[in-house]
Amino acid sequence: MQIIREILRMKTQCRMSNRAIGKALHISHTAVSEHIESCARRKITYAIASALSDAELKEQLAGEMKPIDGRLKNLHDRMETIRHELTRTGVTRQRLWSEYKTEYPDGYGYSQFCMHFQRWSYMQKIEMHVDHKAGDKMYVDYTGQKLRYCRIDTGELIDVEVFVAVLGASSFTFVEASENQKLSCFINSCANALHYFGGAPNAIVPDCLKSAVTKADRYEHMINKVFAKFGEHYQCSILPARPRKPKDKALVEGAVRIVYQQIFAPLRDRIFYSLAEINSAIAEELVRYNNRVMKGYGKSRREMFIDIDKPALKPLASRFEFREYQHRRAGANYHVYLPHDRHYYSVPYSCRGRVVDIWYTASHVEIYHENRRIAIHLRNYKENGYTTDKSHMPPQHCYRDEWNAEIIAARADAIGTGMRACVDSILSRPEHPEAGCKACMGLLSLLRKYPRADLDKACAYAVRIDAVSYRSVKNILVSRVHEYETHSDSALARALPEHHNIRGAEYYKELLQ
Repeated sequence: MQIIREILRMKTQCRMSNRAIGKALHISHTAVSEHIESCARRKITYAIASALSDAELKEQLAGEMKPIDGRLKNLHDRMETIRHELTRTGVTRQRLWSEYKTEYPDGYGYSQFCMHFQRWSYMQKIEMHVDHKAGDKMYVDYTGQKLRYCRIDTGELIDVEVFVAVLGASSFTFVEASENQKLSCFINSCANALHYFGGAPNAIVPDCLKSAVTKADRYEHMINKVFAKFGEHYQCSILPARPRKPKDKALVEGAVRIVYQQIFAPLRDRIFYSLAEINSAIAEELVRYNNRVMKGYGKSRREMFIDIDKPALKPLASRFEFREYQHRRAGANYHVYLPHDRHYYSVPYSCRGRVVDIWYTASHVEIYHENRRIAIHLRNYKENGYTTDKSHMPPQHCYRDEWNAEIIAARADAIGTGMRACVDSILSRPEHPEAGCKACMGLLSLLRKYPRADLDKACAYAVRIDAVSYRSVKNILVSRVHEYETHSDSALARALPEHHNIRGAEYYKELLQ
């Protein structure tokens, strides 16, 4: 209705032509003519139109208003369905228009169809003003445009990502360049932002990039485990924006546009030769940006930060040490494989076959099962190697693993000189040391079945007859020949029982005569 009043004012008071009025009000001159004629028929002058409310003026002109086009009403009734269908995979406006024309051959053409849908969509948008609480949220994002530096040795131009973080209440901003958007760079940039602000907010609001969100969902995101640990370390909640909802972090989206103007533009013609040079230049421009007075507030972002956000931020913990994460299953040999190093690390043998979480830094590897740390090792970069903590081994493996020549000799001494002589003879053989150790382990294992004294005598007998081996000593113990060898012939003779089949020495003497 205000346009109609302006048309009447320009026509009666300014004496402007219909074309001039149309250009001034951005409408066609034919529409201007129609409105003037309609008011003339109703005898509505500019004075009368100014005195009437919009509703009253609309009622006066109701008889002259064009009836609603039946095609438009038909299309409006379908708008909600069209919007819903466009959210489905592969559905386009072209396809929906084709279906619309098939059902209503007299309907609008494609361009009019799209124009009416766009107008209807715009009318459905309702924006909400958000009051940002002091120290509540830090919004983070990456710029779409990139900066670059030139490698001195090759002359290659390297593109770098630009990270932006903004505090909600004061709009105090942090900007830095990083090699990429991968997890390590993203975590490092977030940590740098918190330490730049000198405190931690209640929540961090990132985009749904893979470094922050493993699986995006409208209601409950699956947060990347390393980023979740980062939030726990600084006592910050992670509240990712909804997928395809940039207004959830509109503050940082606006900050990105300003960063283009206030930081990118001053640096556009400079040539950098390293990432450090880019960040040094960004830091200089960032100081000017945060110290610049904002027109609507009469204060700079830094002043508002000091007054509003800084007192509300939580104290920082020690700097977060970036740890990478792997989800692996322990093998039957109670070791887990770390693909990054191609190395195996031990876990307690009771955890063999179970799924464990591996957290590793440049210096240490920690292994968790059911949120309880079960192992910690120094990082070992030897490919296909094994790092084993003996406390993780079962008793039988510990016993076997501890065998060596010194231990075997000490155990042999505890049994006797015969055993020591036997062991020394076996270990002195020119064969693989492991074979000798195994034979000695077999000799010592005979203590489970035979007395210590018998074993020592059997070993001494084996040495005298030059039959030193595990099998020989075992056969000697079974046949007990070492016992007979120690008696004299007379003793053996006295030990023989009386029997009529035993001829004795006298029998042979008679034969000789």
